[in-house]
Amino acid sequence: MRFITLITLVGLALLCVLTIEASAQEFQFAAEDFIASSGERWQILTPPFSTVASDNPNRAPELPDNREYTITEAIGNAFIGWPDGPDACCGDGSWVKYSVSVPATGTWYLWARAVVATQADNSWFWAFDLADDEVVSDDANGAGPMNIWDVLESADLHDRYTLNWTWYPLVSRRGPHTGTEVGQYTDDRVGVELSAGTHTLHFSYREHSQIDHVWATMEQTRDPNVDAPASVNPRGKLAAKWGDIKGGF
Repeated sequence: MRFITLITLVGLALLCVLTIEASAQEFQFAAEDFIASSGERWQILTPPFSTVASDNPNRAPELPDNREYTITEAIGNAFIGWPDGPDACCGDGSWVKYSVSVPATGTWYLWARAVVATQADNSWFWAFDLADDEVVSDDANGAGPMNIWDVLESADLHDRYTLNWTWYPLVSRRGPHTGTEVGQYTDDRVGVELSAGTHTLHFSYREHSQIDHVWATMEQTRDPNVDAPASVNPRGKLAAKWGDIKGGF
């Protein structure tokens, strides 16, 4: 009887794995897990990490007068940023590159877990599938290959600056990604079209920002600030449960 039960449970476990793999229309990666980099502005940092925000009137209400704040945690205990405090916009050409495995062709909605302290610490450049020598810290007023992930730039969103890690939707000030920033905070947000397979994603430095994690979903209305993504691989979660099951035999 135990043998039959064991076979049944193994079958159910395999079925769960197949179901998870087929239905997991999302992908994610840690910001520190880049495969290549250039320049010095993006560095891997670990909490606790203290820094100074830019002097800008549009700022997190909890930011003290000396503009100093400390990041006390991060997913995986690491993130990327510039350790030496605020500097002049708009980047020096530094970049990091990620290899992204997209599980299905279609419209994807990207989110970045970031700390955005002020309006002058709120942006970086991004682009999919560029050669390294095409990556620059400039969007050429929308004519170039780079876009600006410009967080909380709209005056309608200035009350959202915070020193806490927050998930921010992908935006583009100009260029082929046409979603307006305010619209990206609604259920009618605009995604990017990606084919199934491996892509590259570059982040090029623009302003003093910290990025912890990137997550993407095909669910247009899902907000990770409300419905947080799993921080572990679903297969790993299943293995833990299976370990509990087989321990009873």
